[in-house]
Amino acid sequence: MDMNTGNLKLIGLLFGVIMLASGSVQAQTPKVWITAGAKGGVGGNYLSVPDMLIEADGVPFNDGGGGIGGGGGIFGEVRFLQQHLGFEMDLLLDGNKTWCSINDVDFIMKYTQLRIPLLLKGSLVSGITRVSLGIGPEFRVGLNASTDIDPADDVPAIVRDGFKADAVGGVGLAWEFALAFMLSPIEITVDLRFAYNASLEKDFEDRIDRDTRIYEATHSVDGRIMIGVGYVFTAGK
Repeated sequence: MDMNTGNLKLIGLLFGVIMLASGSVQAQTPKVWITAGAKGGVGGNYLSVPDMLIEADGVPFNDGGGGIGGGGGIFGEVRFLQQHLGFEMDLLLDGNKTWCSINDVDFIMKYTQLRIPLLLKGSLVSGITRVSLGIGPEFRVGLNASTDIDPADDVPAIVRDGFKADAVGGVGLAWEFALAFMLSPIEITVDLRFAYNASLEKDFEDRIDRDTRIYEATHSVDGRIMIGVGYVFTAGK
């Protein structure tokens, strides 16, 4: 056997080993990643100024409003294509406090919603870190609502008795920037999430019940920073 023939056989052997190793790695790579866990966070909300104001001077939320909110719940996420494409669904219990100050008096609405975002996500993976952008619809179910006035003594009784709110739901658009730290099989997630309430009416008269004059307890836009912990399952190796 001459030297050229020996070199060709050696090259062929090395090529075969590389192909076998590559096939083994591909066989071990999952086709589906599933994360299940819990997340929660805090942030703020904003109630936009209505297009057509009610005529009564100084009516709460004529100038819009804003406040704080937060909550948490459970989430599930499934990812494909080397984790580059994913889908997330959350069930989040979210409480809000929105107020408007008029002449040093705070008119306050407190309300709780069940929020169900459905997010389509694209991700980049580097080492133990996954960076994602997500967007999708968010469904809201109003659970309860209440009102408060501080200080109430500075407000006539007819105004105090007439300031009421009702829990409402709706549909909005949610989007997020998210980081995940993959400490297999545990993941820690950090989400910066925003949501726009597409169901909120623009005119003031449409934001309250025309018969009872009860306010819709909701807001226009909110932001949350959320921390989550999940357990990762894989399938299709």
